[in-house]
Amino acid sequence: ILKFYETKSKKVKIYSLKLHDTYHVNDKRNKIIPNIKKNFQENKKFILLSSKLYMNFLNFDDIIKGVNILIEKKINPGEYLLKSKNEIKIIDLIKRFNFSNKKKIKFRIKSNKLIYPEKSYNKKLPFWRQKYHIEKDFNKLINENN
Repeated sequence: ILKFYETKSKKVKIYSLKLHDTYHVNDKRNKIIPNIKKNFQENKKFILLSSKLYMNFLNFDDIIKGVNILIEKKINPGEYLLKSKNEIKIIDLIKRFNFSNKKKIKFRIKSNKLIYPEKSYNKKLPFWRQKYHIEKDFNKLINENN
């Protein structure tokens, strides 16, 4: 439907932003970071799908910045990618947290299967730079009480 209107009117511009995994301090969705946090706060074991689980995380505020670029800059319509430059191994985040905190994240590993984010061949969004990084935010996210 959108493509139809795009061809009918030169004023209609269609953009598609491809994202990987997202996080935010107040995130309550059934996603990995909120689940780790919930289990940590409830003193329960978190079940990690794999010891070799890699994910690509973006903070919600970085996504908002990307949307603002689309609105404010003269970007050509099309498909763009917002992603962190680093895929992070989840077990490394947990181990780093456990090393630097008195209270530990309890976890159990389900497998050793290599799980990597899906490759994307879309163009990176021009003018966009990631500001927040899960490696720096993870400690605060897990310890934050909300």
